[in-house]
Formats: sequence, C-alpha cells, structure tokens
Amino acid sequence: MLQDKDFRVRLFLARRIGVLFQTWSGHEELFQDICSNFDVPLVIYSRGKVVTAKEVVAAGPQSQTAVETVVLTLMHLALQSDKIELEAMFMICVVSAMDPYHRELVRAIVDNLSKELQYMTRTKYLEELLGPILFCWVACGVSLVALVESLVSMLTLLMAF
Repeated sequence: MLQDKDFRVRLFLARRIGVLFQTWSGHEELFQDICSNFDVPLVIYSRGKVVTAKEVVAAGPQSQTAVETVVLTLMHLALQSDKIELEAMFMICVVSAMDPYHRELVRAIVDNLSKELQYMTRTKYLEELLGPILFCWVACGVSLVALVESLVSMLTLLMAF
C-alpha cells in the first residue's frame, strides 16, 4: 500500500501504520522494513545501513506526492516510537534540505510532532535532536548549507509564533 498509485491509499496507510509499533517490540527492524517499502530513495543513517545524499540525487527526481506520503508516514512513525524517532526526524529534515518544495510540509510536521510529544516549544524539540541529526547529516554527505537553509526556514516560522 505504500507504493499505491493513489495518494489517498498511501495517506490512509501513513496514518494507520503506527499501530504496528503498538503490536511488535522490534521497532528498529520494523522501521527498516517499512523504509525499504517506500518507492522513494531516501538518505538513511541507521544501524548497518547508510544511504548517502549523493546516491539519492543520482536516483533522479521523485514524485512530489510520493515524497509527501513518505514524510507523513515518517511523522506518524516518530510519534509511535521513541526508538526510531531520531532516524525518522533525520530523514524528514533531509527531505526538507534537499528539496525546498517540501519545507512548508516539514515545518508543519515539526510543529505537530513537538505538540504531540509535549515539548514546551518547537524550538526545544529541535534543540534536543540537533546534535544527533548533525552527526548523521555529515556521515551521509548532505550539504551543510542545505541544513542551515532548512533550519532557518523552520526557525523563521517558529519565531512568527
């Protein structure tokens, strides 16, 4: 269903996929299985698997709606498991950095996650994750300029509130 041509089917699954994490305890393995079923190449930094930004760029442009579904799925997964939250947020941030088209969606996701996870502010949520995300960022060869642009974009919205 993650590769269905109809956005509504993919969105339905994205909203419901978290139930798997309530059922099984192997969150890291389950997360890897789900990510391997996305029909979109993503920058990944996880146990035993690294996909660099160079590899993702070499795969060529991807469907905007497919990437949006992936990002929404990652958000729902991050909400369900603190064991994979960092990996999911890293992947979400990389999408925002590599394709500015998705920055508004990522801003909304960061806003939603910080509220759902009961952080005092969205800035506090990003502050907590920034160190580990930066480590993964460098390890995967993602542009540091893109990181700064993406963070400035997120923080600009944050300061407006």
